[in-house]
Amino acid sequence: METKKRAATIAALGMLLIMSVPSQQRVAAMSFCNCYQQCYPGCRQSVPWWLCNVDCAGNCDAGDREDVLAACIMVCSTDSVCDPAVAPTYAQGVADCIAECKKRWGQ
Repeated sequence: METKKRAATIAALGMLLIMSVPSQQRVAAMSFCNCYQQCYPGCRQSVPWWLCNVDCAGNCDAGDREDVLAACIMVCSTDSVCDPAVAPTYAQGVADCIAECKKRWGQ
């Protein structure tokens, strides 16, 4: 009886641990955001915001060219990436940003 209770408790704890571990996708997104948040402020001191979006998206994505392009376009197309304080809200420049992503990493 005691063995069955112990086995059930261990199984329940195992399931709890499995459910609390973030998925690889979530870890990758957190890693990208951490990298991007560190990259962007330093870049912004000397480069237009949209070029910083392109540079930081490219530097922080460890995937293949399609992944880098997708990350770059996502960064260019949103007002805030990972944190509202990181990306400015500019309507103009988004097309230039996306064009630069495509130029650097293909379509």
